Amino acid sequence: MAVTGDKRYLIYVPYTTRIVLDKELKGYSGKAVDLITGRTSRIRLASEAGKTSVSMHNFKGDGLIILERY
Repeated sequence: MAVTGDKRYLIYVPYTTRIVLDKELKGYSGKAVDLITGRTSRIRLASEAGKTSVSMHNFKGDGLIILERY
């Protein structure tokens, strides 16, 4: 995982999985990018009690999850 200067979170995932971050990211939206085809998909985030749960993306292989403020 990496954080950019403008507070975007970039997370590489080799396969689809649910992720829980130890940071509450209220006001963020998420999308996944299939690194093979370039397709994108919105993903759901749920923030509570100092954590953020990132739902699984619907691609089968390598993906990049991008979390950014809306």
